[in-house]
Amino acid sequence: MNGIQLMLEEEQIRQVVQAMRNLEKSEESVFKTAVNNTANRAQKLLARQAKKIYGGEASEGILERSSIKKATVSSLGARILYRSTQPDITKFRVSVYGRSPTPILWENKKRVPFPISVQQLKSAPLKELSGKNGMAFAVRFSNGKLAIVRRTGKKTNTELLTKRGKKSKHKRDQLRVVMGSSDRSMVRNKKVYGAVQGKIGDILNQQCQKALQRALAGGKK
Repeated sequence: MNGIQLMLEEEQIRQVVQAMRNLEKSEESVFKTAVNNTANRAQKLLARQAKKIYGGEASEGILERSSIKKATVSSLGARILYRSTQPDITKFRVSVYGRSPTPILWENKKRVPFPISVQQLKSAPLKELSGKNGMAFAVRFSNGKLAIVRRTGKKTNTELLTKRGKKSKHKRDQLRVVMGSSDRSMVRNKKVYGAVQGKIGDILNQQCQKALQRALAGGKK
């Protein structure tokens, strides 16, 4: 599923078909108008609700990054599409040690841990990023990009140059960037889509009635 699908219920279809038996205009055109109008409003509702639920900058601009595949007379379902790339976790709520490269300090020959806590939701408490391979930490890559990473538990072979210019093989920890939720995942969260699903259904019913009334008014002789 690439987005949010809007479809008509059988009872809505039956009512419109029955009401339009004596009109030249097809019931499909009424359905198309109702579904597309609903999709436009649902697109805004979902983006607004996602912004309420998710913290950080990731939920900004969901509306602008989404699009609608509109219903047609031959295909009466509309779909709201979300094509954003998956953002890394720094685009959400991050504690202080996740906002710059994690410092390295040693005490009694032991590395001092700097825990990083993150959270995607606005109302939930920050949660420490740790696991069997140790704590997550922040790094800045050679391209200037800051990221929060975790060790995977695997090693990779690398070659380093010594002070004398000779190559020396070393094993380094493999790292994986900690990612957050994409636009599509955010809007499909039950706290987003689930919170407005009923309202979207009500809007669809209202739009069906409005489109039908306009068709009936235009079809009167």
